[in-house]
Amino acid sequence: MVAAFSIPAITVICLGGLDLYKVYNSRQSVRSIFDSATHSAMLDAASADPAQNVKDQIRSVFDDNNSNNASNPVTLAEITASSNTDRTKLKVEATVKVPTPTLSLLGIPSMSYKIETSAVFECKPIEGNYIADSFLNAENEYVVTPDQNWKKGFIWVKTPFDLTKLQSIRLRLYFGTNDANGADGMAFTIQNDNDGIYARGQTGKGLGVSAGDLDLLRIHPFERGNHVVAPAVVVEFDTHRNTQYNDPAEDHTSIFLLGNKQGNYDNPNDFHLEHGAQNELIPLKTLGNIEDGKYHYARFIWDPESSKLIYFFDAQKVGEKSFDLIDFLGSQNALFGFSASTGAKKNLHKACFGQVRIL
Repeated sequence: MVAAFSIPAITVICLGGLDLYKVYNSRQSVRSIFDSATHSAMLDAASADPAQNVKDQIRSVFDDNNSNNASNPVTLAEITASSNTDRTKLKVEATVKVPTPTLSLLGIPSMSYKIETSAVFECKPIEGNYIADSFLNAENEYVVTPDQNWKKGFIWVKTPFDLTKLQSIRLRLYFGTNDANGADGMAFTIQNDNDGIYARGQTGKGLGVSAGDLDLLRIHPFERGNHVVAPAVVVEFDTHRNTQYNDPAEDHTSIFLLGNKQGNYDNPNDFHLEHGAQNELIPLKTLGNIEDGKYHYARFIWDPESSKLIYFFDAQKVGEKSFDLIDFLGSQNALFGFSASTGAKKNLHKACFGQVRIL
């Protein structure tokens, strides 16, 4: 019986152990690939389809790896991915096929295993100053205004940006469910206002940042309540039409500069959110109905090397612009936060900064 185990057979069995070790190592490396791609797809707040995004990323990595190992490629027999309707959860499953060239002599040309990973998009709490009707809820969302009439909210994060470094800002935004009777919208603002984390501007069509009575502003420029938030870069998410500001009928977004680095108050166009005015940095883009009870995603990239600001909303590039942000704000450090308001019409306005947790 012992003689039946020839030297070649023993060699095959021993080398087969190397194949099994290869399968084990493959599972560890593939797990890392899946976790990394899932994290990236979920964290990319500009992506409208994280399920497709993660599949594309994983296939790309496998293609690259297999081009370097064409004789014994580790392949995906199948891959599926799914996310929930508001894109806060993502699940990825696949069958991975690993060639076993030595075990093939024993009739086992390959081995397969299933792998699964999932992730959730969560709100990342950042310490902030909450003014008026704003607050942080139990889910770490910034509630800028509740779904009530005549409310206003201001939230300024206490830790400033360093604008000498690359900044990639990912936001999750919610604009309520009241479409025809919804108002007014929300603003995300980067500012260097004298009032700092206590800054506030006009509510209503001003979304908590732009100027109220310009004559009062000139006479009492530093009196809180008359003071526009300036200098500031304001990303407007506008859900109520104000024809005096050249608003379209649809919900829309754009980016404005408020104030000027000279610090004077002579030009009204420097202090309002008027489309087509000289202080509109990136022109408006209509968004359809965003008061739809769903989360929407925005992403801003500030590249100090090229002095360029790039803006995405729900997987679409709204625009990009080169300008000297540090020079405009007068500092390499800037505060940032949210503001919103309601009036005779109302909506629940929420926002958060995103983080991803692999499950």
